Amino acid sequence: MNKDNFKVIRGGLLDSANTSRKTFVSAYVTNTRLMGVLGMYIHFKLPDNKALFDLHQFFYFDAEEYGFETYDSVLGPDDGRVSEIESSLIGGLGEKKLI
Repeated sequence: MNKDNFKVIRGGLLDSANTSRKTFVSAYVTNTRLMGVLGMYIHFKLPDNKALFDLHQFFYFDAEEYGFETYDSVLGPDDGRVSEIESSLIGGLGEKKLI
């Protein structure tokens, strides 16, 4: 596969999260590739943003039908919302999280 076939698509990340620096904190992917789907979570710190200093991103990929199917994110320290999204997108996959 030729890397020239890919291009970056400008996303809709909120301006309040669009800082020049993002510090990686943690990530995991589910061990569900045999089911044809996988979930991925990434957590960043936004050191330039004093009010909303956490960015949590959730991705859901379906390799058999839809490809990149779902994306959701939480901006700021809302652990309840992070748990809610994780349960709805990734909790039903029922496999281990690979860190």
